[in-house]
Amino acid sequence: FLSFCKIKCPLTGFVSGLDTAFAVFVLYNLEIDKKEKTRSNSVFREWLFSNIKSEITRMLPSILERIERRGLLGHAFYFYLVPFEQMDENQKEVLTKVVE
Repeated sequence: FLSFCKIKCPLTGFVSGLDTAFAVFVLYNLEIDKKEKTRSNSVFREWLFSNIKSEITRMLPSILERIERRGLLGHAFYFYLVPFEQMDENQKEVLTKVVE
């Protein structure tokens, strides 16, 4: 437990070879039309994964540029992609619940 606590919550003056990692939450709007909503689960899942993959591909150059600009190359990043349907309408409620 103590070594876990030192990794998670370093004590004052505690020096170690700890690596810095960053969590990045990417929220984006996902347009789902009526045609997609009527498809079978497996076909919808294929469409969803294809959509997410194309969004990641589109966002990747911007994300990498920001990492490099801030001098964070070499650090670990964990990305959490959160697609929302009707994000503009749901964003405030979601963010309020996240910070509670």
